[in-house]
Amino acid sequence: MHSMIIGSMVAVRGEPPRLPTEKRKPALSLTTTSVNFRGFVQKSGPVFYFHDNVESTLMWDDWPWTIMWMGIWAVLFESEASPGDALRSSLFTSPILNEEPRKPPVEPKPVTEGELQYFYNMRDIQNTMRLIIDGYDHIAPFVKFLNWSDVPRTLRLLQASVAATVLMFFVGPYIPVRLTLFVVGEAALIANHPWVKPTVNAIHKHFTTGRAAQKRILRKRRLTQRIADLLDEDRLPESVWERGWRDVELFENQRFRPGDGYSPENDAEIETIGQTKEAFGPDEGWQWIEGDEWRIDWGGLWSSVGVDEDGFLYTDNSWQNPAPYAYGTDSQAPKVPARLLDEADPEDEDEDALDQDILPAKYRAVTRRRRWLRRAVRVA
Repeated sequence: MHSMIIGSMVAVRGEPPRLPTEKRKPALSLTTTSVNFRGFVQKSGPVFYFHDNVESTLMWDDWPWTIMWMGIWAVLFESEASPGDALRSSLFTSPILNEEPRKPPVEPKPVTEGELQYFYNMRDIQNTMRLIIDGYDHIAPFVKFLNWSDVPRTLRLLQASVAATVLMFFVGPYIPVRLTLFVVGEAALIANHPWVKPTVNAIHKHFTTGRAAQKRILRKRRLTQRIADLLDEDRLPESVWERGWRDVELFENQRFRPGDGYSPENDAEIETIGQTKEAFGPDEGWQWIEGDEWRIDWGGLWSSVGVDEDGFLYTDNSWQNPAPYAYGTDSQAPKVPARLLDEADPEDEDEDALDQDILPAKYRAVTRRRRWLRRAVRVA
């Protein structure tokens, strides 16, 4: 029964055979797993000790220690001698090799079960598991760009890689390697300084809030969307260009419900936008381009005030007073519609001057919509 359960768990995904090294691995065994885990907990202390010291240095837990390592890194990569020459000089000019040891060497001693350090090691193993899980979750979404499951994107990445390789062939000899390593190493330590993150957040807030920032973001988003559209259009077959094609639009409408957030306004819209989206056909004489799917209009060219990062345009209860943010329903967004901000005194950067309390109750973004697009070609 034990073997059957383990075998079912291992084979549940039907993964393909591994490399020939599989035959040299011990079989899965509960006893072996228990023994190895116990030994790993007992003897993994040095690994986590090293990890904690590296993390402490990067996070500036001990400022003098981190500054010392910044100085060491600067000496290694800014001195005239290479790091190897510096190491050889320190070994052969120092009497350290000819001196007798002043105290006996430290002998490794695994911790035993029940000791406090044993539980510390178990805690660190637990946290390392979480670190691996988070790392996997961050990397997994990018795998599809490399495994040719999305051929156009992977092809563009391959083309960009080839172009970068050719460029580096000519530019690489002129890049100062030592200076580059010095800057990268020092930047890695400076970036984790406790003063850096608040400063960067303040600068980011300055350039991403206010009317001027919203207009810059809108221009950037529309430019990015236009470039993406041009790349997608470039992959269309010649027959599509010869016959002629156009974008078919479909709007998704949502309404704000306190406690539930935004959701489709009624069952009919849920049905239209959701499960039956594929059933929505083009006009007579047109057909969908093979392989092309519905896509969100991220740039919001259909809106005079732009859209948010999800492609939504926010409006009041009558679908009027548009804005690219959820005014009146999102505490992090401006309190009033974009139209009122545009009509306000441009010298007045204080959005609180437009008091929400004196505005009509309808000035709340309780509705929103976004546009979906799909390409259709003329029937041959």
